[in-house]
Amino acid sequence: MMPVVIAMLRFIGIDAIGQSTFGSALLIAVAWGTSVGGAGTPLGGAHNLLTVQFLQDRVLHHEFLFTTWVVRLLPITLLAVVASVSFTVMSLRSDQERFEGTRAYFAQELRALGPMSMPERLGLGFFAAATLLAFTRELYAR
Repeated sequence: MMPVVIAMLRFIGIDAIGQSTFGSALLIAVAWGTSVGGAGTPLGGAHNLLTVQFLQDRVLHHEFLFTTWVVRLLPITLLAVVASVSFTVMSLRSDQERFEGTRAYFAQELRALGPMSMPERLGLGFFAAATLLAFTRELYAR
């Protein structure tokens, strides 16, 4: 995500990203977002997978489902999101009111992608199937 943010900032004319409070806030938001968001799912990082394995082997002695993790950590994750967004907004006020060109930048990048290829469609289909299977495992696991 960082390269996308940096490219977008440069596109709208912010070259000295470290000197821009908006640029700094955006980069911090991406870094914190990946960290906070990663806690919300077992696939958010290797430490989460190790925690699931530990819980299964040493504490619960049965499978710890993907949905169990998501449901139990959702309130904590939402609180962390609210706290990090609030801190970012309050402490790093933007030095600009409007950011002309951001809509055009994303429209241009989307056009440059072109239509989805067959491998991309297959990848999307497999991802959707894996997500559906992960969230419905309780229905077929036992």
